[in-house]
Amino acid sequence: MRAFEVSPVLEPLREVYPSAEAIIRAVREGDREARYALAGLWLSEGIPYSFKARPGLYESMRRWLARKLGVCAKEITLVGSGRQGFCLAPGANLGRIFGEHSDLDLTVISSRLFGNLVAAFKRWNADYTNGHVSPRNERERIFWNANKESVPSGLTRGFIDPHKIPNWERYPEAQMIAQTKYLAHEMLKATPNGPAVRNVSFRVYRDWESFVRQMAISLRSIADSLVHIRPMPFMPLKIAILGWGSLLWDYNAEFDAQHNEWVFDGPELKLEFSRISESRGRALTPVIDTKNGALCRVAYTFSRRKDPEDVICDLRTREGTNRKNIGFYFLDGSRQQSRDLAVGESIIAWAKSNGIDVVVWTDLESNFKEKSKFGQEFSVEGAISHVAALDAEGRAMAIEYVQRALNFVDTPFRNAIRKQPWFE
Repeated sequence: MRAFEVSPVLEPLREVYPSAEAIIRAVREGDREARYALAGLWLSEGIPYSFKARPGLYESMRRWLARKLGVCAKEITLVGSGRQGFCLAPGANLGRIFGEHSDLDLTVISSRLFGNLVAAFKRWNADYTNGHVSPRNERERIFWNANKESVPSGLTRGFIDPHKIPNWERYPEAQMIAQTKYLAHEMLKATPNGPAVRNVSFRVYRDWESFVRQMAISLRSIADSLVHIRPMPFMPLKIAILGWGSLLWDYNAEFDAQHNEWVFDGPELKLEFSRISESRGRALTPVIDTKNGALCRVAYTFSRRKDPEDVICDLRTREGTNRKNIGFYFLDGSRQQSRDLAVGESIIAWAKSNGIDVVVWTDLESNFKEKSKFGQEFSVEGAISHVAALDAEGRAMAIEYVQRALNFVDTPFRNAIRKQPWFE
């Protein structure tokens, strides 16, 4: 009996979300059958990377879309970076990680919907050619002329892009899809822990054969684009985590298993013990404080994670906070979050000089005025009074934090509190 055959280039792909490196190697080294297998399985089936945190949300969205479009939910799938977690389009963005800059590229495989859109395109084409409709401005004229030429090419390969038909009442098929994708985007924005994306797009295929064939053609384009460049267009991302407080000395098995040793040569940031920590008996903890802090060269470590989103989640969980309190910077400029522009620029400069792709840090702010019983702006004297007024357990925790902080955390408050007669 003859056994099933599997292309050797597909054997390493045993994960639900293979790395960009593994996919691109398979594209480069595989034949036509391997590309069809990639298109038919890894790049079109299963739970998309962008919905891995909430798989049920993906199915809920598909069912809603199916009702709006009059198709079966199984006829809707997600492709592109939202599917595999990185961009596979030839060019400068090849390998770019999925994020807020990305589109959610939805595909519908329905002969009925395809036929309706083909009919709508033919009506618009005839209307435009015969002068029954006209573009509203020169920019729209340029797009219309380009769409008249490009859409027929797609039709011969079994697909159509609905946005290339004017979103007008004369063409209700295209208008319905435009309204649906707008609503889908707005609903995702309103959904907790849903993927944050720049846009939602649709492409409609006549049948599955056309879909898989076009996906395989796109993979072939990637293979061709890589012929004259080094074997791999990128290396795994270097993702650094900055630290200056308890991350360095308060062991956490789950968090610490995901990063390397700490290195004490990070960027210079202004730090001060100006945040009151409820979880540490109202002790003062060091945070980035551009108003009261002293410049300190902080530590950093490289994460063992491949996905920056996992690193952000690791740090958020470790700190027991939410995403808005985690700063991050992507070297490619696609994403960044920082409470203070100057702090972000300092970290960016350091990252660039060290060839680091992504930097993640705790971005909690000072809360001294809001949390201190004195209700005053932070000052060294006020901070010492705060610690002195704590109960015995709280004061012990505050002293322990100051004592255990590494030497580079050299701030006015730390120097002053060490001189207090009750500090031990």
